[in-house]
Amino acid sequence: MSEILNDIERERLKRLLAEECTYQLDDDVMDEFLSRMKLVKLNKGDYVFDEGEYNPSV
Repeated sequence: MSEILNDIERERLKRLLAEECTYQLDDDVMDEFLSRMKLVKLNKGDYVFDEGEYNPSV
């Protein structure tokens, strides 16, 4: 199941990326980037993609 990121999730991702990345995007660029993302929630044991599947979006 995928859904659009809510404000809390978006801010958490921005904080985590800021902590992990050496290069920081401007806030407006980061907001635009994150606005196009979708949150995909997986159950334990689920796969993001199947073996042999090619998905450049991941």
